[in-house]
Amino acid sequence: MINSHWHGDHIRGNQCFKGAVIFSSLATRNKMLEIHPERISDQQASIPQLRKHIKKLETDLARESNPEKKKKVNIQLNFLKEIEKSLPGLEFTLPDLTFEHKMVFTGNSRQAVLQTMGGGHTLCDSFLYLPEEEILFAGDLLFSGTHPNIKDGNPINWLGILQNIKQLSAKVLVPGHGPVSDESAITGMECYLTSLLEMADALHNVEETQIPLRFEAWEAPELFSQNLLFLSQQTFPKNL
Repeated sequence: MINSHWHGDHIRGNQCFKGAVIFSSLATRNKMLEIHPERISDQQASIPQLRKHIKKLETDLARESNPEKKKKVNIQLNFLKEIEKSLPGLEFTLPDLTFEHKMVFTGNSRQAVLQTMGGGHTLCDSFLYLPEEEILFAGDLLFSGTHPNIKDGNPINWLGILQNIKQLSAKVLVPGHGPVSDESAITGMECYLTSLLEMADALHNVEETQIPLRFEAWEAPELFSQNLLFLSQQTFPKNL
């Protein structure tokens, strides 16, 4: 079992794999230990408020007639219901073994390379590469057909990592979010990050900024303006 990075949607299932060895980078394990015990405790203490919010969203959904708004509320509602169901029995479970840069698993028929090139999506992102099959499990370094959440990352480093991943010549790429793809997903991710950086450099008003046509059909479009606002407030070099 591998935790690619510290975000909750990638580590809160650890307790379901008791008996298995859980791996992560040392940086990811340390960040999990720093963030999640307090966060989980706070959320468990706030379950009554969560249930009240869910009921409000159910009322909003019943009254909403706009199909796009209805879809958005429904996605949020389903997500929160899963959180409500999992929180009472959620046990914070840390990785058992950590690595710094690379770990190679060698079996009878194949190798698997677990590696991190530092932080892009978060402070440290790991991926798993099967060289014989040319399959790469990219974690959240890769989003396929869906907007990423970049607020815990560094898009400049992220672009550099994507360039390095290209050198692995993987034919099949499994993203952290979205359908299985090929190298075209890396190109799409690079284009997305580059476009955001360029738009943030010339940003005047987030509310008036339209999502570029290439990304209009991507899932979670509400993240675009959040990402743009985040980048406009950072000191990353934006002139690529």
